[in-house]
Amino acid sequence: MTDFLLELYSEEIPAGMQARGVSDLARLIKELLAECGVDAAETSTYVAPQRMAVTIADLPVRTPDRHEQKKGPRVDAPEKAIQGFLRANDLASTDDLQVQDDPKGAYYLLDINAPGQDTASVLAAGLPDIIRNFPWPKSMRWGAGTLRWVRPLRGLTCCFGEDVIDFEVEGLRTGKTVRGHRFMAPDTNASVNAANYVETLMQAKVMVDASTRAQTIESAARRLAEEKDCMLVDDPALVNETAGLV
Repeated sequence: MTDFLLELYSEEIPAGMQARGVSDLARLIKELLAECGVDAAETSTYVAPQRMAVTIADLPVRTPDRHEQKKGPRVDAPEKAIQGFLRANDLASTDDLQVQDDPKGAYYLLDINAPGQDTASVLAAGLPDIIRNFPWPKSMRWGAGTLRWVRPLRGLTCCFGEDVIDFEVEGLRTGKTVRGHRFMAPDTNASVNAANYVETLMQAKVMVDASTRAQTIESAARRLAEEKDCMLVDDPALVNETAGLV
């Protein structure tokens, strides 16, 4: 079993779009794996103004072999229905279909036997499409490229264990390093994996977990208020927005 990490590094993501963005990213990756029979149960998400990331623990190195039977139209169905079934399954004719008897009449049956694949190869093939077609409520283009993203995308970090999952999107190629805080650790270019991602960024002055940032901000505000013999007015929305700005 192997751990997976994907970080998308960009210009500042609007605070109000961060939670939904990283949730959508995790959902799309889990759907990609589920199509190959892999359950990404141990998924964690992280988001900060310039990055959002997903880690998944204990993924299999190979996806399972898949056997599936798909019921098709009846043998005496209209030709249009039969051709539609063939097109949907990338078949040129009914030669590769079985005929199954049924009290209501014989029907076509497609046997699918798909051998397992390297999980890293599945991710390398599917992640570029997730990024290119990402469902931001608002997005932009920049420079001469065609990619649309919430703000200009600047870096891709993608690892499976200690190995880089190699792919490219709009001239950006994946690696296994992350950048630190743009002002407090601008020279940081640290190598990471899923296990050390959070701690590595903490050392580079980035608290990448949004809930931890919010709790830290609120605790510090309460402490400062008490030092002035004041009381902090509860405003969770303001705390969350602030956590999305720093």
